[in-house]
Amino acid sequence: MFVKIFRKNYHFLLILLFVYGVLLWLKAFIYPALPDVSVTAGWLYKWIHPTLLEYPYLSTITAYGLLFLQAVLLNNLVTKHALSEKVTYLPAFMYITLMSLWPSYTMMHKLLIAHFFILLAVDKLLNIYSLENIRKHIFDIGILLSVASLFYVYAAYYILFVWISLLLYKTYSIRLWLISIAGFILPYIFIVFYFFWTDNLTPFLELVHLPALQQFDLNWGKFSVWAAIMLQIVLLISAVKYKLLDKERNVMLRKYASILMGFYSFTIISLMWVSDLFVHMPALFIPTAVFFSTFLLNVKKKWVGELLVLAIVILALINHFLMPFSG
Repeated sequence: MFVKIFRKNYHFLLILLFVYGVLLWLKAFIYPALPDVSVTAGWLYKWIHPTLLEYPYLSTITAYGLLFLQAVLLNNLVTKHALSEKVTYLPAFMYITLMSLWPSYTMMHKLLIAHFFILLAVDKLLNIYSLENIRKHIFDIGILLSVASLFYVYAAYYILFVWISLLLYKTYSIRLWLISIAGFILPYIFIVFYFFWTDNLTPFLELVHLPALQQFDLNWGKFSVWAAIMLQIVLLISAVKYKLLDKERNVMLRKYASILMGFYSFTIISLMWVSDLFVHMPALFIPTAVFFSTFLLNVKKKWVGELLVLAIVILALINHFLMPFSG
């Protein structure tokens, strides 16, 4: 049912997609959850956190608006770079579904905000293949990831993914690496200068937390653990299937697919660096929304795709209305 509807490219499906997301977020709108501040929160998120607590309903509505905007951006990114062989709203549908799986995701959490800037960075990263002068794009990508890290500190690690992507593009230039670093540190320079100028540098430095390797704590309920494991197995299979389609792509599209697979692989590895897997797991949903939607378009037995999507939707409903996540 879901696949049959959203595999099409009718513009009115955006309205249906918006309503679908509202239904998934219904409990959050009625009983808005308050986001917490943990060690993974960047300085800018800590700065806006008191406002989020003061206006929980407005915060939740804004969070859903941001999620829907990201879903549209991701869908346009897939269409623009031909990451899927068919123009469809499945990537947006899967992104909203995955990003709404657990109650702790249906709020203005730090990674949701960071995703907006990461999506823009990925778009620019895919653009550079067809450009001769890519220095400005690399500089912009550094700035976007820097701003993302101001909300979610571990977004800083994606600057390493930019360097890996340059290698995948066979661009072996130390200058480009340095340009990306310059773009990344520029927002921090402005912020430090502002607080130094206003004699507030010490309070600012107390709020800054640098990303560090940590031993993760898997404090989940049994249902959530098994549900997450099964979900990741399904998404991993769809990622492998996506890569196997390389033989049907031209050189440029194979490069794009490699960048997306690199993003997925890098995020999988980065799960070992964070203290809370649950908080970081949504970072996987940008590439896997593309992989899984492509899998749904190519699966021979359509009922299999419909069944898998229905299972994921039911999982979200169970998490929200029967077994709220307690991690």
